[in-house]
Amino acid sequence: MLQPDEFRTVLDERKVDFEEKTFTPHEPSSLDEYPRRSWRMAFVDLQILALLHSQRLTGYSVRKHLNSRFGILISFGTLYPRLKFLERIQVLRSVIASRSPHSPGVVTYELTEKGAGDLRTGLVVYQNSLRTMEQILEVQAV
Repeated sequence: MLQPDEFRTVLDERKVDFEEKTFTPHEPSSLDEYPRRSWRMAFVDLQILALLHSQRLTGYSVRKHLNSRFGILISFGTLYPRLKFLERIQVLRSVIASRSPHSPGVVTYELTEKGAGDLRTGLVVYQNSLRTMEQILEVQAV
């Protein structure tokens, strides 16, 4: 097992980009804490945006698709605050839709133009992160 200083040396020798980042485990209290275009999405946020890329969905449908497509079982108590947060940062919007003239409206969610751009950016960031992790694992196997 490599020690931290040896690990850095091996990475430097292989010219692997290694950027130290600080992650905060809590959601910020205001939007001002997020730069407009560079907020960091959780993996579930990317999955939610991907589901909404081609169609509007209710919160219930988002939950159902997260489970059936990605194997993620998320509680409504976790999902709806995430949806509200994503709406607050303007990557999705809620729309009241009526199923029939006599039924009450149901809330559906759709991706915004900003959300589509952030989805593309988020996917690139995750792909780069995966490549970096693969490089790290290759270094450790040496």
